[in-house]
Amino acid sequence: MANAFAQTHAFMPMTLNMVDTGETSGNLDAMLEKMAQYYEQDSEARAVMSARVLGVVAMILVGVYVGLIVVGFYVKSISKIGGG
Repeated sequence: MANAFAQTHAFMPMTLNMVDTGETSGNLDAMLEKMAQYYEQDSEARAVMSARVLGVVAMILVGVYVGLIVVGFYVKSISKIGGG
């Protein structure tokens, strides 16, 4: 099974090694369960990190937008006072 997985180039080397070890030791089901738990934890961690990064980016964009509105307001106010 590990050789078939390796030919697809769809799995990381760690996964291939775990499957190979499971086949060799006769505990393939336990190794696959461990890999499933690892990938679930990894995907949850990535989702949390992505949400944090997206939140920070959204806050920065909102801050820039508000800053542009404030600067535009002051530029109009100053131009009315000075020239108009």
